[in-house]
Amino acid sequence: MRYAALVSIPLLIILTLAAPVIAGVFTGVNDAQVFDMVDEGLHFLAFCMIVMPVTSILQYFYQACGRFKLVSIMSVTNNILFIVPLALILTPYFGMTGVWATFLLNNICFLIAVFVGIWCYCKKITFNLEDMLLLPKDFDSPNNPQMNMQVNVRDDDLSISEVVEVFLEKHNISRKKTMYASICVEELVYNIL
Repeated sequence: MRYAALVSIPLLIILTLAAPVIAGVFTGVNDAQVFDMVDEGLHFLAFCMIVMPVTSILQYFYQACGRFKLVSIMSVTNNILFIVPLALILTPYFGMTGVWATFLLNNICFLIAVFVGIWCYCKKITFNLEDMLLLPKDFDSPNNPQMNMQVNVRDDDLSISEVVEVFLEKHNISRKKTMYASICVEELVYNIL
């Protein structure tokens, strides 16, 4: 998330400074009203760049961890729950500015909802990354059993994957997980050496 911030802040600055140029490229200078709408929209988009990476990274991480129910709830929350009421409230009063503000406020509301969800899950207010990832309590592995090995040549990759298979089978790891671990080890050895 630190890298997302390091990338999004310069993008915010560039997009904010370059908004008139970008708007001019896509709208031309003939229609001042369209130019102003696009310029305003790009400024709002620039500020969305601060919030969107955090929520996107968390959502993709939860999906990769198999928390599909949580990801579905997050998707509905982000794409319907906040944006529709905000658009219905802001657009009649502020016109196109209300539409652009809807996107920014939706991202802020969604980020707040994510932090409230993390707070409810962890039973504490936290900004610790391990807590934000919502890892199961038993995620950390104990010191035993562990497997340490050293790889010297590429020819070892097949024998190493066999050693991994034997180790995992000995510790009652499912056949499917054993197969995945074996393939990962083969790929790591082959790609690194």
